[in-house]
Amino acid sequence: MYQAQRDIVIAQAPVGSPPPRGPAVNAKAWTVVAPVATFTARDTDLTALGAALETTGRVVLHGIPGVGKTQLALAWAHKHADRFDIAWQIRATSRLSAMTGLAQLTGPLELTLGPDQEQAASAVVAALCHRDRWLLVFDDAAPDTIRGLIPPRGGQVLITSRNPYWDNTAATQEVGLFPPQAAASFLMPKAGHAGRVPTDAAVQLAERLGYLPLALEQARAYCTATGRTLTDYLDAIQQHRLLRYGIDDAQHLTVDATITLAVNVADHQHPAAPSLMQLFAHLAAAPIPRALATVAPHQLPAPLRQTAQDQAAYDRALQVLAELALIDIRDGTIRVHQLVAEIIRHQHPTPSVPWWRRLRARRVTWPQITAQLLAVALPAHPDDPGTWSQIAVLYPHITTIAEHLPPSADDNAARLLTVCGLYAQRRGELREAERLLGEAHIRLDRSLGGNHPGTLGALNNLAEVLARLGELDHARALHERILSARRRLLGTDHADTLTSLNNLADVLVRLGELARARAMHEQTLRTRRRIFGADHADTLTSMNNLALVLARLGELGDARMMHEQTLQATQRNLGVDHPDTLASMNNLAGVLAKLGRTAEARAMYTGALTTARRVLGESHPNTLTLMHNLADVLAGLGELAEARSMHEHVLAARRRILGENHPETLASTNKLAALDETVVSRTVADDRRND
Repeated sequence: MYQAQRDIVIAQAPVGSPPPRGPAVNAKAWTVVAPVATFTARDTDLTALGAALETTGRVVLHGIPGVGKTQLALAWAHKHADRFDIAWQIRATSRLSAMTGLAQLTGPLELTLGPDQEQAASAVVAALCHRDRWLLVFDDAAPDTIRGLIPPRGGQVLITSRNPYWDNTAATQEVGLFPPQAAASFLMPKAGHAGRVPTDAAVQLAERLGYLPLALEQARAYCTATGRTLTDYLDAIQQHRLLRYGIDDAQHLTVDATITLAVNVADHQHPAAPSLMQLFAHLAAAPIPRALATVAPHQLPAPLRQTAQDQAAYDRALQVLAELALIDIRDGTIRVHQLVAEIIRHQHPTPSVPWWRRLRARRVTWPQITAQLLAVALPAHPDDPGTWSQIAVLYPHITTIAEHLPPSADDNAARLLTVCGLYAQRRGELREAERLLGEAHIRLDRSLGGNHPGTLGALNNLAEVLARLGELDHARALHERILSARRRLLGTDHADTLTSLNNLADVLVRLGELARARAMHEQTLRTRRRIFGADHADTLTSMNNLALVLARLGELGDARMMHEQTLQATQRNLGVDHPDTLASMNNLAGVLAKLGRTAEARAMYTGALTTARRVLGESHPNTLTLMHNLADVLAGLGELAEARSMHEHVLAARRRILGENHPETLASTNKLAALDETVVSRTVADDRRND
């Protein structure tokens, strides 16, 4: 396990704190919204849904955007609330958001775990299998985003999705448009009351809106908020000039008309409400932190700037948008329907500027403004596990926004992509890290040039991920290029130059060029001790990596002493749970095992593995390395069954995460094959003795 070094592009200071853990289970845990007051016309669907859940316990509600899949799921949940101690709604637009939402159940389930989302989600799934009175609602999911996150037994699961194809995951039920009569009744005051006959205006408006529940909800909210009649609204719809935006879809056209009218009303009720709606619409289809718009008011256009600085005015703007059904506020987050967001993004791609400033004003887009807010809210140090829950909340918004930032915003985009890429790398999601860090390098190369220190730092980060992925020749070429440029531009003693020397030496070790790697690490260690001191993090990295080379060369006594010094200093500086501390424990345990001090090595591997599972997660590459090494020690002690079980687990995980041909996957394959040969040999020997 190598301690390579990254160049972090620093974001601004973090704002806010991780989301609350939730109430105790005996107080009931709910994250679904309040009862849906306007829900109607779905009695048949509710009955069918209830029957399907009774039969299978797992149901997918699928249909077009705006048809009311989530409303149907939540209406059923509230109707049967007395059945559940826990009912948890999870935004599942990506696997990361699904894991994060599920992981937040550790509080209600009273599970004590670290910040790793994957480990927490797995623990929640396991815990729910032993309970019955629970309901999970995975909202806007796809089969890949929640694979492995659905408890196989106990409780009930509702899934909403546009995808109708779920194989054997769950029973499927299509959610269609409202029937004409039900749609007209929905628009009437006191909708749903028996015996009410829809007016002609309600019938005509329902037809004009295509019986789409989202459009009907917008119309009803508009009339309630403004006091306008259905006839007035029908006239406004007919006069509205529908813009297709290149989308030949009647549903988009229907909702466009209702959204435009709602935004116009919001503008009259609060001058900042339309701008705030634009900000929300440009974020991802995931929960938005309620306070995001207030973290850097100076980045916002007027009058939203003034509103974000006044808590009462900000609350009122949110209230206006919620009353018009443009947003949904719950659990400290904002949610915007994806179809609503899509239409609003196309209506106003840039903030409005007074006419007298248009000639001098710099063109700024909403994605740029949103990216600036995210840069303020984003923690700057993804190496710290304490920041991971904050990064996880912002991650889907950052990766979405970065795709829409123009070249003029390359610096900001690169900063956001770098923090998210390093976070993905720390979490073991190496292909995602490669993608994000590669894009960050492209952005900086275009903005600053190939020899700028920032560009070289981004290239260093990419090279480190490539090395972890086993692409050693490519990583070596990049590190040699970076080292040459840094020596020329910064000098031999610069911190960045020493980082490049360290990282190139690491790759050479893995390529088997031990003599050259040793010389590089010795040079780097001498220079770092002279410049930074003995306890500096970079100095400790050099000590660790030199000790690894000495162990490979058979100089075990010197390697053990150096690893012990590194571990003591790392524990003192970073704490016992830090990933770098766990790496030092792994490396020292490896030397102890080679020295024949097997019991000490086993104890150290076991302790480090227990902590890594809690902090990093069961499938993190560093956790798998510890498990691999512990299995080797167990095999040497004759505990072959347990060793084989561990190697099988590691091999399956590495195949899934790193691929079949990754060096670490091949190492696991070879270890398992050698272990099987040992078992066969011992069996034959035992049989001969018995004969």
